[in-house]
Amino acid sequence: TTIALLVSLVIATSQMLEARKQRDAALYQQQRVLASNEFLTLLMGEIGPDGEALALGELLDRGVAMLEQSFGEEYRFLGRMYFDLANGYYSLSKTERMTELLGRAEGAARAHDDADLLAAVLCTSAIIQRHSEPEQSIRQVEEASALMSRIDSPSMDSFTSCARANAIAYDLRGNRQGAIDLLRSALDTINASPLASVQNRVIAMNQLGNLYHNNGDRELALASYEQVLDLMERSGRESTAGYMINALNRSGALQMMGEVKSAFEIRQGLLGRMRELQESGRAPIAFLSYYAGSLMRLARYEEALTVATEALEAAEAAGNSHWAASDELQLGRILIYLGRYDEAENHIDSAEATFLRASASNDRFIQAILLARAGLLLRRGDGVGARSLIDEEIQRLDYPNTLAMPGTSITLKIAAEIALANGEAAKAEKYATDSHELAVKQARDPKLSANVGNRLLLRAKARLMLNNEAGARDDLSMAQQALSNGLGAEHPDTREALVLLDSI
Repeated sequence: TTIALLVSLVIATSQMLEARKQRDAALYQQQRVLASNEFLTLLMGEIGPDGEALALGELLDRGVAMLEQSFGEEYRFLGRMYFDLANGYYSLSKTERMTELLGRAEGAARAHDDADLLAAVLCTSAIIQRHSEPEQSIRQVEEASALMSRIDSPSMDSFTSCARANAIAYDLRGNRQGAIDLLRSALDTINASPLASVQNRVIAMNQLGNLYHNNGDRELALASYEQVLDLMERSGRESTAGYMINALNRSGALQMMGEVKSAFEIRQGLLGRMRELQESGRAPIAFLSYYAGSLMRLARYEEALTVATEALEAAEAAGNSHWAASDELQLGRILIYLGRYDEAENHIDSAEATFLRASASNDRFIQAILLARAGLLLRRGDGVGARSLIDEEIQRLDYPNTLAMPGTSITLKIAAEIALANGEAAKAEKYATDSHELAVKQARDPKLSANVGNRLLLRAKARLMLNNEAGARDDLSMAQQALSNGLGAEHPDTREALVLLDSI
């Protein structure tokens, strides 16, 4: 009887504690909604000094001040609201401010043992630190994963953020296919959940597109970005900064496939909207970098320089060191084309210093630095130095044993240019042929790809040096069509292909 009473008491106590837990959780959610509504009402009443609407960055700054003043004692609410505001800064690429608020959210989550919020904060921190602190990023993902494993029903926001962060951690460890598989599975879960928001789907689908893009699966990347845009259009989000970012991602996939002119037309079409967003403080800093990249590929170097300089200033103002380094590298490449070699080298040096601080997560950029240096040496007339540098990269890529390593196509394209300059026609033909093979595989249609065209142009030059006029004529005929479609009829490469073809 005593044992039965004890068992009954234990059961009753357990039920009481569970009921109290559910009541407290419901009360917390109700209070959080009330506090959020009050906070949003206060923010919507904010106006600028001249009676005009505040820019998004100013509005977020006001929001942080309001939080501390209005809800100073409700630290549990503060944690979630700090997290939401931090994500607002993410859309502006203001990583320093975002990191600061994530730190406050983490403190509140730990103080109140809010595992769901803490997991979301750690995963978001891991995402923004992946380029600068890859090892710290992986540790944060591991802690968040342990937290998620003990949460009965994690929020869909936390699940999405941590799925994305885990995929990035896989990628940092060199397992990109594992990252893709993980994110595909997570997307299935998100799509099947009635609690998932459009934003959850957008985040997961966009990250999957990024992984495909980095893995060289251009068509899969393009399809993912187009699915994201379709979803955003169907949910009325065409006018948002997020839509613009995903449109930029789509244009990036097209440009990497060699459809430079089409990519530029997309970016040019977004230019007016971007300037409107700039005025309201909501312009994504990535746009300027992408736009400068298009202008550079179209050989509009002076225009590219102006936009790339503006992009660097925007990245520095936002405190985003990764984008700033990327813009420094782009400025260096543009200045090489303009013959301003010392300035170019200074920008390349600055970019390299940033990327080397976290080399494991910036391998693509470090490779781009080496290729830019090889191009700089070639333009300065040091063909021997350029060949030495490119040979080092070719060896690292295990060429010619494999063509599967990332960056092989562009490396071989530059190697062909260097070989031509050094009078090594047979080498140039081999490099151009293998680079052409890769460019064809990456193109939607070889006839539309400037990448296919310029490899054919290089091979034609090598074949002319080897007195193979028939082979050169075939290459130039195909090159002229692909370059015209990919870059335009007036591009210097297109005109050069036509002049050479007419001369044979």
